[in-house]
Amino acid sequence: MKSLYILPIIFLFFVGCNQKGKSDLAAIEVIGKEYNFGEIKYDDTLTHTFKIKNVSNNYYLIDKVGVSCGCTSAIFTENPVIKNEYAQVEVGYIASKDDIGLVEKSIVVSDNSEKGFQILYLKGTVVK
Repeated sequence: MKSLYILPIIFLFFVGCNQKGKSDLAAIEVIGKEYNFGEIKYDDTLTHTFKIKNVSNNYYLIDKVGVSCGCTSAIFTENPVIKNEYAQVEVGYIASKDDIGLVEKSIVVSDNSEKGFQILYLKGTVVK
């Protein structure tokens, strides 16, 4: 529930810091914005890699990645991505007893796309 309050703050931070000129913007295609991991037990560790394809002639670059809680981590492609290549955001999630039930974790990607950011989701159920 706390992630509902943190996400808007992260969103505003990334949007406010995203000051790029129109000529630098990349057109992208996010492959699977949402990953449903099904059912896992608490204390299980899950990893998933999101892919973002650059479909423009401009370089695509991820500036920052923010996660909605301390139980989620992310590493991402830091180098510029050329046309028709993919940037990756690898997300790790460790389920805890506090997460038992339906779970939705959000990942905010700040980038040089036309939108300026992407929101990715991990969803599923944590059981005992």
